[in-house]
Amino acid sequence: MSDSSVLLSILGFLAVGFVSGLWVTRMANDRMDEILSGVVKGVSVPEQQRWLMLTNNWLPYAAFLIVFLTILGLGFYRLAGWAQDPMVQLIGYFSAMMCATASVFWLALGAIWVLHFRSVLRQSRPG
Repeated sequence: MSDSSVLLSILGFLAVGFVSGLWVTRMANDRMDEILSGVVKGVSVPEQQRWLMLTNNWLPYAAFLIVFLTILGLGFYRLAGWAQDPMVQLIGYFSAMMCATASVFWLALGAIWVLHFRSVLRQSRPG
């Protein structure tokens, strides 16, 4: 594979991955706000529904982002290995590092958010 093909592949996947990641992150953050507030489109939802929103929506979004970013990062790492030009390799390795860092942050912060969700939902119980 030529260096220009590798560079174009990296930049193309980076653009698509960035837009996709931001879109899913926005969906996850919107759902997070609804879980924490207990209000969906102006309607109050019960605790059981908020738990379902957590397990059926927010957790799959977070898991998708962790796996997606990991796979994308591994792809960048592999593409960088095919390049001969050191600058193209650097761009590929930095792209891989960016995806790996984002994946680790989602993993760590996702665990912290789940604990926070749990705490908020338990406090919202009547009595």
